[in-house]
Amino acid sequence: MEKHTFLPEVEIFQQMVHVLQDPAFLIECGTYRIVKTNEAALEIYGYIHHTDLTRRTFFELFADPSFRKESCQGARVLMERVGFIRKNGEIFYGDIHGFLLPGHIGDNPLYLVLIKNITASLQTTYQSAVWQSLFHNIPLVLWIKDTHGRYSEVNENFLRLHGLRREEVIGKTDFDLFPEAYALASSQEDHSVVYSRATIHKEESFQKNDQELWFETHKLPIISVQDQILGIAGFSLNINERKEVERQLKSKQEWLETTLRSIGEAVITLDDEGCISSLNPIAETYLGISQVRAIGRPLQDIVFIRNPEENQIEDPFALLKSKGIISLLQKDRLLVNSQGMEIPIEYKLSPILDRDGYYRNDGFVLIITNVSHYKTREQNLIAENQLMREFLESSPNPIFITDKEGRIVHANEEFEQLLGLEERHISHKVFWSFFASDEEALLQKELEGLSHGMKLKNHIFTLFDKEGKRHSVEFSASRVKTSRETNYIFILNDITERMNHMYLLYKQQTSLQLIEEILLLLRKNHEALPEVCQKISKFLDVQRLFVYQWHPHKGVCEPVYLWHEAKDAPESPVLEVGRFSQDWIGELLHQRYLVLTRETPLNAYEKKLFEKTGLGSLLFLPLMNDQELWGLLGVHDLNNPDRVWDETQLLLFKAIVPLFLQYTAFRSK
Repeated sequence: MEKHTFLPEVEIFQQMVHVLQDPAFLIECGTYRIVKTNEAALEIYGYIHHTDLTRRTFFELFADPSFRKESCQGARVLMERVGFIRKNGEIFYGDIHGFLLPGHIGDNPLYLVLIKNITASLQTTYQSAVWQSLFHNIPLVLWIKDTHGRYSEVNENFLRLHGLRREEVIGKTDFDLFPEAYALASSQEDHSVVYSRATIHKEESFQKNDQELWFETHKLPIISVQDQILGIAGFSLNINERKEVERQLKSKQEWLETTLRSIGEAVITLDDEGCISSLNPIAETYLGISQVRAIGRPLQDIVFIRNPEENQIEDPFALLKSKGIISLLQKDRLLVNSQGMEIPIEYKLSPILDRDGYYRNDGFVLIITNVSHYKTREQNLIAENQLMREFLESSPNPIFITDKEGRIVHANEEFEQLLGLEERHISHKVFWSFFASDEEALLQKELEGLSHGMKLKNHIFTLFDKEGKRHSVEFSASRVKTSRETNYIFILNDITERMNHMYLLYKQQTSLQLIEEILLLLRKNHEALPEVCQKISKFLDVQRLFVYQWHPHKGVCEPVYLWHEAKDAPESPVLEVGRFSQDWIGELLHQRYLVLTRETPLNAYEKKLFEKTGLGSLLFLPLMNDQELWGLLGVHDLNNPDRVWDETQLLLFKAIVPLFLQYTAFRSK
């Protein structure tokens, strides 16, 4: 170890180091090695032997970057503030004071360095700064009072809330600042805190700018280390947002309770263990138990639901858990009520989800729906359908039923037979599709009248069957209300034969009247035959009427008279009888009339005749005189190729044959 030679002055300072109360060091300038320390220096660093420090340089002891070697280069007086962490983990702060000594070691002068421990004072200052920063910046209304209720400190939030300045508050009491009622209540609370040493918690409101502000206020005693009451500390937290949320929650809770009271189903909420947490009034009525008595009890102890198929009581909650499903819907169940009666129900058990649709273990909701009225309606509907089916099948009349849109929902066999169609070709079709197209609008109008309560009776329409055959039907219709919907029933009566008979009678009567008119006309004027022909053709709806004279020796029929509705009427051709394909003279004598149409099997001559004349059909009636064929009456029909000549029309022809005989005889004279 290097041996140092000290000047007398240095030795004096070495002796001083040992007697100083603060940590002291002798430091060699240039190398900055520690030459000498005292016990106080060893204590702050946590060392035992002086050699633990004298082996080091002075700057190794500090971690403060503001303290550099340059701080003492060439300086006669050194002053710095440093900090470091002691071996026990505590923070040490100190003020360094260094003095350049007159003595030296060799060529290097010495420094006497003293460290003043300022840790406690700095910590106190730091804590005070932290407290002041928190007091004035924390988002709370803060104040401190002495034991007499005088304000000793308030923060900016307090001043802004009450619209006061600091000098107006400090040293004043609540009686100096606020209304008497508020000040009296606050003063009583302060006394309670001081004498009971208890903390007070409350919610209070203030009116500011016509707005109500809500605060959560706390008051607590300030107690010294010596257990003395020094004053009262208070702080208030603005809870307007919480109050608004509470108001909304209360409103929603009231709405939910009102809804649950008003809803027609029994609603039961369960916790996550299947115990009842609430019942609505309907559920209380069904179960015969109040909500207060039911809360907390397992569902299976309160609700008894029987499965009629298995004839056993089932627990919805246990069933849901056993199946491992999210929700459970069961129909055709029986709820055993408080009187032991069984009510037809269906129920649904589902988890209570949050607003995002997630299950948060908030429990389950069981909704029980009384379906007694549905069952009654279903039974009534079955009975109604059975009664309607029996009525339809027992009626001799064709009957069909439609919905409000006019679609056929049911028809009996008589209606199917009338149309010649199976039920699958009738169902769900609008009924007017089976009637004449020109009657569709009228039938739709009649249906609209039915919807307004009108009734149809004995209305006659034309219906077409599968083969296109016309049927005159008379039907009555009315509205029928069932337990499920409104339908319309149509009862038909096929009056085709009756209508045909009436038509024939009408035509016969008309024919007789026409014959009388013609006879009267010809008696007065034999030149009136054109007018007679016009009447006949109009009655028969034909375009051409002509008379042929038979010449047996020639074998031909020559036209002797022609009437045509057009002015430029073509002449009728001479008929070569021998070229016809049948003994049509014999047919005339046997049947008293003969009809040729395009559908009749024709030979080449007959086909050419039809093409040349443009005929649709050709009717011949013989003009007889004493059983001798004298001539022919012929009628062209260009309008209707499928013309069918009925008995009424033939009656007219037979009646007017003598008229043409008279007319022809008159012309031959």
